[in-house]
Amino acid sequence: MKIPFLSLQAVNSKHTKELVNAASRVIKSGRYINGAEVKAFEKEFSEYCGALHCVGVGNGYDALYLIFRALINLKKLSPGDEIVVPHNSFIASALAITNSGLTPVFCDVCPNTHNINASSLSKVISSKTKAVLVVHLYGKIAPMDELHQLLHSKKILIVEDVAQAHGAKLGGKLAGSWGIASAYSFYPAKNLGALGDAGAVTTNNRLIDCTIRKLANYGGIHKYQHEIIGVNSRLDEIQAAFLRIKLRDLNKEIKIRQKIAARYKNEIKNSHITHPEIDLEYEQHVFHLYVIRTPRRDELITYLQKNDVETMIHYPKTIDATDAYKDKVSNSNIVRTNYGNDLLSLPLSSTISNEEVDKIIELMNKFP
Repeated sequence: MKIPFLSLQAVNSKHTKELVNAASRVIKSGRYINGAEVKAFEKEFSEYCGALHCVGVGNGYDALYLIFRALINLKKLSPGDEIVVPHNSFIASALAITNSGLTPVFCDVCPNTHNINASSLSKVISSKTKAVLVVHLYGKIAPMDELHQLLHSKKILIVEDVAQAHGAKLGGKLAGSWGIASAYSFYPAKNLGALGDAGAVTTNNRLIDCTIRKLANYGGIHKYQHEIIGVNSRLDEIQAAFLRIKLRDLNKEIKIRQKIAARYKNEIKNSHITHPEIDLEYEQHVFHLYVIRTPRRDELITYLQKNDVETMIHYPKTIDATDAYKDKVSNSNIVRTNYGNDLLSLPLSSTISNEEVDKIIELMNKFP
């Protein structure tokens, strides 16, 4: 029994008939950009997230980039302003800052949660800090109560990167509802995944919503009326139609992932393994990834491969250690935890069978 890290064929096969019907509906409509499917998805996703506004865009990176461009356009940020971002994230989090003409300042994260915390954040905040990009990594919300208290008193904006945390909650409050605007990715491997690239921005701010709609559509809402310098980043009709189908099952998807994660945490008992920290009473971790820590990672990878279990590493280098950013780090005196050598993601999806979970747990417990 070979267990892949993730089978997108299996994930989407559950919806094959609905997806085919949706594609056929869009093809027959003759409207492939900014049509009824996008409008319907924006409404449905904003309601799911508890937000007043949702803008469908091309991908998760664009969602972040457009938020920062909009904040600059609305004079809430200025070119060169410092934006704090956790170093343990996908590089898109930093690229969106840099490519908007802003300055990323990297921050350490908590080794037990993999998320930014108030202690690490307070060490890098300066008079130049104008916003913090809070990444809810692996499906777990960052400690937003503490962060909000710290940043609100300093009048520092919060932007949320919710690319991995659709539906996650903290104290009953959803990811994406803490900051001025939030970015989502619907990359196919996400808990809510399209069948191609797709993304969205949610916000309760009408001006941000309007500005992002202009920016994403060549700088204007109406054809040939270009009010600002924009780009082309639009969620297309067929992906919106697919996402509408999969959104209906998102909570069911989350529950399956939570059950598998609970089994991993409760049943894998190996002194070489450190499980992620979870507060089941106060948070809803949606487990986009189940990431363990082990000082014997390479040995464990080889052992699992030999037993037909595929794993992955997210992320082999922190952003500030990549070639793109290693010479651009201004706060190099900040001590950062080295996550590159001990993090490992175990298979976790709604399509993994109980027998496969049994096998993974058994193998992990037998790892010498």
